[in-house]
Amino acid sequence: MKKHLSVIIPTYRVKKIIESCLKSLQWADEIIIVDMFSEDGTPDICRKFSNVKVVQRHDYIFANVNFGIDMAASEWVMRWDSDEIMTEELHKEIMEVLEKDGYGYDGFYCKCRLFMFGKEVKRGVGKYTYRKQIFKKGHARYEVRGEHEEMESKGKWGYLKNPYLHYSYDSVSSFIRKTRYYTAINSEEPEATESPAPSVYVTIYKCIRFFVLFYFQWYGFMDGWHGLLVSFFRGPYYIWQDDKMKRLFKKRKYKAQGPEKHYKAVLEK
Repeated sequence: MKKHLSVIIPTYRVKKIIESCLKSLQWADEIIIVDMFSEDGTPDICRKFSNVKVVQRHDYIFANVNFGIDMAASEWVMRWDSDEIMTEELHKEIMEVLEKDGYGYDGFYCKCRLFMFGKEVKRGVGKYTYRKQIFKKGHARYEVRGEHEEMESKGKWGYLKNPYLHYSYDSVSSFIRKTRYYTAINSEEPEATESPAPSVYVTIYKCIRFFVLFYFQWYGFMDGWHGLLVSFFRGPYYIWQDDKMKRLFKKRKYKAQGPEKHYKAVLEK
């Protein structure tokens, strides 16, 4: 007997892309949009689809995903993003999983075909793109420690064969905007402000290390100039994050020492 599927999608100002995403999921029994009060008309577009429920709340992205999971009425849940498109091949594979109630598995990793700056990334950053995506309700959840964390899960997990499409960044400006958001969220975590950020040498090392990993070890150079671009742009993430951690730590330190030293720190910026 076929099991039902609820899809959870967190959104914020994704008017330009959400319709394509939802059209590829019209077969799902239920789609729960957890929107962070978008002002661009995103909720209105979502409400046009008969299988969509829209709720709005302010929180971290993964906390909103957890909220959607708790709301889900189906036995199976799929975690999804607004910049992802379901393929017909993966759709058929998921239907088989639902028909057989997971073949004895409690969840599945799905692989994406990653697109950045208008072109598919086949190597480098796009080499390993599996993520915990589909699971029985109660078998996966985020701890909400920071952005880009892995889901905590239990039970037996397998891998689905067919990929979906993930249009991660359509331009350099969108990469910068998202990176600034993610690094700001990560630097706000309690452990990020309890100790100083890494030294500039450690930050530079991380930038170089990940560039070498993506561009050389994972063969990003085989994707030409596009491979160089996407490998290079991984570095700024750590520069921005470590800089924000330093600023937050310094702010907290001088506040603890009293208003005079805090004022001096502001003048010296």
